[in-house]
Amino acid sequence: MNITRFLILVQNKLSTTHSESDDRYILASTLCHNKHTLDVGCKYGAGVPWIGKYAKSLVLTDLEDQRWPEILHYRFIETDFTKDEAFDDSEFECVVMLEILEHVKKPEKLINHVYRILEKGGTFIFSTPCVERDIETHIKPFFTKEEVLGLIDPAKFKINFLIKHLDVSWFGMMEKK
Repeated sequence: MNITRFLILVQNKLSTTHSESDDRYILASTLCHNKHTLDVGCKYGAGVPWIGKYAKSLVLTDLEDQRWPEILHYRFIETDFTKDEAFDDSEFECVVMLEILEHVKKPEKLINHVYRILEKGGTFIFSTPCVERDIETHIKPFFTKEEVLGLIDPAKFKINFLIKHLDVSWFGMMEKK
């Protein structure tokens, strides 16, 4: 069975028992298993129960530290990921960025930053809305599939899959070339 078919089966099963946000983190956790992982835009740390359980190590980052008390023991870097050089080149095996691209003015710059900090062959897992939502912090309310693909430099990343998740988000995985 190919990975896209597998993920569709998994997400259909998950959506009956978990929230939409939890579903994305659960799917991501299956893809960053046993890898040094960075969660960009972690906010409260909602992904930690899943990603933290399976990743070899997990580092969290966001504009400000709003983590729940239960996850304060995870390494946290307070930074503007679009501007800061808080991470070394090729530092991570996996970067998870769920529902972040729509919050930045230049999402292609964000993806280039991910490229820099991923090791060769590293995994980039992301999601972004595919339908408009009324959220005031969204700079771009949603992306079409063509717009998402247009952000990706094919010389830098191999797209493993890009699927619709619950008809509200694009969920994708790429590998650094």
